[in-house]
Amino acid sequence: MDNLSYLNGANAEYIESLYQSYLADANSVEFGWQKFFEGFDFGRSADTTNAVSVAPEQFIKEISVLNLITGYRQRGHLFTKTNPVRERRKHMPT
Repeated sequence: MDNLSYLNGANAEYIESLYQSYLADANSVEFGWQKFFEGFDFGRSADTTNAVSVAPEQFIKEISVLNLITGYRQRGHLFTKTNPVRERRKHMPT
């Protein structure tokens, strides 16, 4: 973290002025700052473009499907016919 020690609140105005210079002309700042601001812009654009709104009904359906799958994993063996010699007791879920 020592190599990022210049990124603190005391230098916020200076970094803001560098960023404004970068927005006006990318070549007006040093190469290291160009790469820093490219990553900054990339991070900001990724947050806004990947925001997906899903209706609560969709979540409820997905949870219901997961509960159904879990139920089959836990109790599905009770409905199988694995013994060819004798029948299994009738087991009906409640």
